[in-house]
Amino acid sequence: MNANANETRKSRPVRVGVIHNGIQAEDAFSAIPGVTLIRSIRALPFAILRYDVLIVPTHTDQAMLYRLKGSFIRYLGLGGVLVLLGATTQGRRWLPRFQWEQKFTQSIHFDTSTEDGQRIFKGVPDPQYLQYHSKYVGHGSITVSIPQGDQALAGDDEDRKVVVLRRLPEGGVLLVTTLDPDYHASAPVPGPAEENVETTHRKAGHLLENIVNWAIWAAQNTPKHRRRRLLGFVLPAVSMGGMAVFYLLPVAVFMLLFDPSMAQGVGAVGRFVAAIAFLGSLVSIYTVFRSFISKRAK
Repeated sequence: MNANANETRKSRPVRVGVIHNGIQAEDAFSAIPGVTLIRSIRALPFAILRYDVLIVPTHTDQAMLYRLKGSFIRYLGLGGVLVLLGATTQGRRWLPRFQWEQKFTQSIHFDTSTEDGQRIFKGVPDPQYLQYHSKYVGHGSITVSIPQGDQALAGDDEDRKVVVLRRLPEGGVLLVTTLDPDYHASAPVPGPAEENVETTHRKAGHLLENIVNWAIWAAQNTPKHRRRRLLGFVLPAVSMGGMAVFYLLPVAVFMLLFDPSMAQGVGAVGRFVAAIAFLGSLVSIYTVFRSFISKRAK
């Protein structure tokens, strides 16, 4: 790893989480320091909020990703950096804010006119460097459902995109690519006919490390969003008015029931109504809490 990357990481610790999808993820990311494999699938909706960067590797279970679509959108809304590698939908539209098409690209060009492109494609001499297959470049292509200032960092002349970047107004950053450098950095699959497996491993591993380092750099430019994700981890996404009613009303009723100074002038009927309201609030809190936990566990 180069010195610049090390200096970047030392400036502020960045938590990088990779959804564990089996031995492939372990082999691909084991050589990259500072990356944590998220192994608890049931706890994913909670666990991902702990990380500044979340990476979804190639060949991750599509049904699970579909169930996590809402969590991904929330993660981006709280300022996270989300990287989707080898992104396909295969009939399940789980890609947040984008769509996947089966049409593949046979050749591509990439854009290094921005700092994002320069960091992601650093040390990549030409487009052929990104070709890990003999007949095509990426596994399908990406279309934008609602354009929002997206950057097409790599694609072909027919406007088929294979690397797309979006910065959200909320502060989140989303990088989607149909390239699968994590797979080809470790899988015993030869690239183009003239290359051997070791060469493909080296090229794919180089791009993968570039992407991780770019994501760390992007996260370091949004430090305040870690606090927002921490609040998102602790509290449900409710309005401030809802929080006031939900949490403060039971306290007020409790004080009315048991604080004599507040209860002056309140008759027996009033106390009875307050007691019913207090018990109802407790039951509501318990019900919402159980529902919240059960949804997170699915």
